[in-house]
Amino acid sequence: MKRLLVASLLIILVFFTHHSAHSQYYLSGQEPASVRWNQLNSENFKVIYPRGYDSVAQHVMNVMEYSRSLMLKTHEVEPKKIAVILHNSTTISNAQVAWAPRRMEYYTIPDQNTYSQPWFEQLALHEFTHTQQLSDMNQGITRFLGKFFGEQVAAGIFGLYLPYWFIEGEAVCSETAFSKAGRGRDPVFEAELRSQILEQGTQSLEKADLGSYKDYTPDQYHLGYFLVAQAKAKYGADFWKKPLKNVAKYPLAVVPFAQGIKTNSGLKKKTFYNNTLNDLKMIWDGQLKLTKPTKYEPVTSNETYTTYSGNRFTGDGKIISLKENFHDIGRLVQIDTAGNEVEIFTPGFYQSDKLSVSGGWVCWAEYKFDARWSYRNFTKIRLLNLKTGETKSLVKKARYFAPAIAPAADKVAVVEVDEKGRNFLVIISAENGQILQKFQSPDNDFIAHPAWSEKGDRIVMELLNGHGKALSILSLESGHFQQILPYQFTHIQNPGFWKNYVLFEAAYSGVMNLYALDIETKSIYRTTNSAYSMSDYSISPDGNTLIFSNYSSKGKSIVKTRWDKKDWIPISEVENHGYPLADLLSKQVKKPFVSENIPQEKYEARKYNKLANAINIHSWSLIGTDNYALVGPGINLLSQNVLSNITASVGANYNLNTESMQYSARIDYLGWYPAFSFYGDYRKVLDYAASHNQWGINDTVFFNYYETNLGASVYLPLVYRSGHWSHRVQPQVSFSYQQADGGLDEYMSQRNFKSLAYTLEYAAQTKSPRQNVYPRWGYNLQAGFFDSPFDSQTGHMKAAGLVVYTPGFFRHDGFRWMGHYQDKENGRRFSNYVSPARGYSYVTYGDLLTLRADYKVPLFYPDARIGSLFYFKRIKMALFYDRSWKTEVNVETALFGKSNYWSSGIDLTTDVHLLRSKFLFELGIRTIYVNGATNNPQGIYWEFLYSVGL
Repeated sequence: MKRLLVASLLIILVFFTHHSAHSQYYLSGQEPASVRWNQLNSENFKVIYPRGYDSVAQHVMNVMEYSRSLMLKTHEVEPKKIAVILHNSTTISNAQVAWAPRRMEYYTIPDQNTYSQPWFEQLALHEFTHTQQLSDMNQGITRFLGKFFGEQVAAGIFGLYLPYWFIEGEAVCSETAFSKAGRGRDPVFEAELRSQILEQGTQSLEKADLGSYKDYTPDQYHLGYFLVAQAKAKYGADFWKKPLKNVAKYPLAVVPFAQGIKTNSGLKKKTFYNNTLNDLKMIWDGQLKLTKPTKYEPVTSNETYTTYSGNRFTGDGKIISLKENFHDIGRLVQIDTAGNEVEIFTPGFYQSDKLSVSGGWVCWAEYKFDARWSYRNFTKIRLLNLKTGETKSLVKKARYFAPAIAPAADKVAVVEVDEKGRNFLVIISAENGQILQKFQSPDNDFIAHPAWSEKGDRIVMELLNGHGKALSILSLESGHFQQILPYQFTHIQNPGFWKNYVLFEAAYSGVMNLYALDIETKSIYRTTNSAYSMSDYSISPDGNTLIFSNYSSKGKSIVKTRWDKKDWIPISEVENHGYPLADLLSKQVKKPFVSENIPQEKYEARKYNKLANAINIHSWSLIGTDNYALVGPGINLLSQNVLSNITASVGANYNLNTESMQYSARIDYLGWYPAFSFYGDYRKVLDYAASHNQWGINDTVFFNYYETNLGASVYLPLVYRSGHWSHRVQPQVSFSYQQADGGLDEYMSQRNFKSLAYTLEYAAQTKSPRQNVYPRWGYNLQAGFFDSPFDSQTGHMKAAGLVVYTPGFFRHDGFRWMGHYQDKENGRRFSNYVSPARGYSYVTYGDLLTLRADYKVPLFYPDARIGSLFYFKRIKMALFYDRSWKTEVNVETALFGKSNYWSSGIDLTTDVHLLRSKFLFELGIRTIYVNGATNNPQGIYWEFLYSVGL
């Protein structure tokens, strides 16, 4: 019963902290207003896509139907028809399944680092698993509650109770088991967890599941796959059906997921976790002994988790690398022969961690984001001159990937994927970005990681289709593609020329190693023998030294070795000692995904009318809330279209406090360049006023009236990025109308009030590690003018504010400096823009200036738990000082002779997870000294601090 009560309180706490109507929408972004949409419909899917993308949409529909037919029996509940939205204007590789409303969203650009399976086949197997998981919530109590609250119930229970490692781990299992590829077959994917377990031991369940600010932890994909897959291999394919069913049927049981694990394995969740990783440790330890990895000479040494990627030798024998530290952002570094490291440049939002170096130039790709439309972005090719430090951008709005600069540094080879899904290798000028040559891939195969020959006349690349990956050489003179390595599902990547060989990374031994392919004889040799995996190789200008990134539990460090063909091993002598977990999963599948078996059905393409589909009611409730407080019974409807550019809500509730009905409605339209909001509500208001009775004694008069509020806003939500800075700009104009009816005339001098508000916000901050308590550098500027030009009792308010973030004394601490000012002229009806110094309440003011200074520092990272109730990730301390001035009040007439007042104090807070929930709470105590003024006597006070991040 005690656990049941705690779980109920947690659900209520999270629900009511964020359950205002406007906070219930998940909006990942919008497409440009100019996009026109078509749709394809089958019994199970509605594919919505931009016009002109028809052939790809037809393929996606067939892939989805085929995947569904193979996967349907792996879960309890059959999914209902769902929308699949294709976003072909983005250069980001991703996909997601969202509920409330139900939809799948595909970002159609494949990742350059993808494994040996076509992109849409990967997405179908992975994302349909998430659809099945969410559909499984339609059982028991969750299904019952869904009748009263709609789709938001399934999404809420799913998010509250299912650990991320299971959600993503099962999806990786599906993409692996149903195919001959998948991340579960990739030794690079395996390396994170394997190296950690073998070198550092098993982390606690809470740390592995919920993460750490102190130490690197493998993410939910890596951890989840091996926990989910190992359980399937050990206990059977249906092992995870019971935990999922328990969550849906018994969400108030506190640990329904863990109880399902215990039912099927006889083990508590923590014991199951430890036993599973111990089993993996034994298997992987045996693999390591059989592999007998070579010990290589280190070039860099990682004290904390650090990755060195894109390693390239320069002409003078130095190394250029992209260094990413767990406690810092990515930076380009130069390493000399003695191992001395110098930071040379901080790139912006880079598209990949691969670099190309030639002729004294470093080349890489960065994203170019559209300021308004989240689903429209581009790439730009960046160049850095190592001698002068000059930087330049080529083709700032393109769809170019994996740039490789030519040996003469006069040209750059790039991969292009256009908005119709066509794949090209493009040669552009390194001077101005002009297209010099353009070649479409054979059969429109996806192209990855091009690399130049030493003479600059040929380019080697990966090609990907339904048969896997191959290596091919393009002759720039003839335009002919020569396949040198046949299509295969073994993961191969990063080809490069060396003399008459093509070098490439491959997983033939169960570990990613470097191989050499003789172009003439087609003989293949293994040239490295890494313990976990290697990548990012480069050969010294004299041809005697090989460097590469060698993976360990501390990341990817650069090592070097002698480069001599005498050390190479023929592939016929290479043995695969990898753990065949993926093969065990595939044996449990009745029918695997085979690309040749994808149906070729033709579906009727019809116009998708945005207006006709604008209203999409997905959730509702019989309980109303207002400003996070319970109102009473009623009916509340929530609507969001699947394109995420229109949200709406409407409610009618009986207010238990005022014993009357109240009504509200709101609609937000984000489909045009300016965004629009409209709202209205009608309610009974209880009020009071001071008066004198017939004997002249002070008295309080209580009365009520009916209030109507209407409003509209137009604003521009702009976000753009420059270098490693992110900027946000939002100008806004708002109109509001307030009408009061009833009540007592003598206490209501103004029955209606009409106002205009003009506001501008501009914010900017640098990229910062997630451990930083504040942005390392940043600022936020706000200004507003609030006016009532339509009323006889004209008033207005001017306001402005500035927040500045600066670094502190240590790694993740920082300062926040704030100043806010408001000036009211007969503007008592305007809500205050500025709050007084912390610790002061019931302060009345018109004009006010408040300055604040905060210093916040992490004290320590306990990564400690108290039973299953609390997992403490970080303890923080903040020191602050505030001072406020009532600028319109003279000291002579001020209360207590004060027109300004100050406070200072200490916040002691912790970042904590409750009941192993994924939601991060910040809880703490504020101790504050108030200097005293108005209704706040001098003294020390305490406040409880609380917030939750979703």
